[in-house]
Amino acid sequence: MEDTLQYAFFILLAPLTALAALSLTAYARWRYPSRQSASLVWLNVPTTGWLLANTLELINPTQKGTFFWSQVTYSFIAFTAVAWLAFSLRYTEHTHWLNIRRLGWVFIVPSFTLAAIWIPGLNHWIWPAQHFTSVLGMLAINVDYGPYFWVHS
Repeated sequence: MEDTLQYAFFILLAPLTALAALSLTAYARWRYPSRQSASLVWLNVPTTGWLLANTLELINPTQKGTFFWSQVTYSFIAFTAVAWLAFSLRYTEHTHWLNIRRLGWVFIVPSFTLAAIWIPGLNHWIWPAQHFTSVLGMLAINVDYGPYFWVHS
């Protein structure tokens, strides 16, 4: 029962949260046009994409569609940590770290994660098995986590 409520609240609140995050970001960018607000935009892109893709994952009625949106969700998840690091460095004015030579190394794990997500032969490194269950008429995916999932996490 409590899992059912969790999904219902998520479906109701996720679009509102995405709208609030995008509105706040647009307002911050408009009202305070600075490098910090620009990096806030780049932080909110993967975060909001993660939220919306996860919502589409839940409301999609087919297993193939649910798995596709799960892949999209994890694509955003892969780059959220990098965006958060870039935002933090920009906000704290440690901009000397924001160059391709130093920050480029941080993109290695997310890039491998994208490959593991989207190349069919590599999916088992992240999700060796997927199970689908119906919750409130929606299709939820439950996965077993493979060895690369723990590297990515």
